[in-house]
Amino acid sequence: MALKSPAADALQESRRLREENTRLATENDRLTKQRAAADSANAPPDAVAVNAQVNPGFMDRLHILAELKDEGLANVAVQVINKGNGKLQARFVELFNLTPAEKTTLDQAVEQARQQTEQLFAANAKVSRRADGAVMISVAATDDGNAVQETLMNAFAQTLGPDRNAAFLALQSNGAIRLGSALGEFGTQPRTITLSHVSSPDGTKTTISLLDEQQIASGGVTTSTTSVPKPASIPANLRWALPLLPSDF
Repeated sequence: MALKSPAADALQESRRLREENTRLATENDRLTKQRAAADSANAPPDAVAVNAQVNPGFMDRLHILAELKDEGLANVAVQVINKGNGKLQARFVELFNLTPAEKTTLDQAVEQARQQTEQLFAANAKVSRRADGAVMISVAATDDGNAVQETLMNAFAQTLGPDRNAAFLALQSNGAIRLGSALGEFGTQPRTITLSHVSSPDGTKTTISLLDEQQIASGGVTTSTTSVPKPASIPANLRWALPLLPSDF
């Protein structure tokens, strides 16, 4: 029987050690990834904002937008809320690098603010009828909306974190972001909604025309007009007015 030489034994041992090192490296990599996933899942809420800022590129974009608006080099308008569904606009989510969890948190805060504002609208509304049958809903301004706005702004501040919130406030202060306009200025400004029946030229079809005139904090007025086939089709952001309509409208 042939005897193994010391060199052969050393080669075999070296091969075994390399295989063991490879196995240990693979296992270590697996455990590291597993630990990182667990840490991410258990991260405190305030750590989410920090994780969202790993890529600093989006902060540069925010600063550039603010500078362009400040210097009058561009007409910057960042829509925060989709009036159709009341959720954050996709562009805003992308611009501020929001994580899914952050978006959910802010969507919930916006929805709460919307419900509270609509309650203020209904509580401060007066309904009158014009001679042509049109219905006018006049909503008086109320300072109670300031508390609603403050709560929502605090939610943005806590979710965005210091850096992103500073950019958010800068864009809001120069008018690039108008958070309040999508929520009726939180009821802090007067508003008038006029609903009237409009017949088609041949008289075979009748629709409802809605004229929404909303005063904004800067002193201007925003005006929007919508046409719907029946009261039940009124846009979601005006549904609070449905119970105020006369039964014969």
